[in-house]
Amino acid sequence: FHIVQMVAEEHELTHAKADRIVKGIFDSVAESVVNKERVSISGFGTFTSYTSKPRKYYDIPTGEIMTTPARQRIKFSPSKAWKDSLNET
Repeated sequence: FHIVQMVAEEHELTHAKADRIVKGIFDSVAESVVNKERVSISGFGTFTSYTSKPRKYYDIPTGEIMTTPARQRIKFSPSKAWKDSLNET
């Protein structure tokens, strides 16, 4: 399936218009998450960003214990309605 095609067919739009709409939505979500804003889409879920903790790991070739720096991560939590609908089958 292709979301642009689905939007175009459902709303009787040209492929180009549907593509601009879908890209606009995803660009807005991405920009908001980068700006550390919480983005909720009703019936779908919530996108948030968070800072991961630095982690230690063992570098096998050198034998050293190394540390990865803290990084920005993205988290998606599906809505309760969506999770419930997945478990109904």
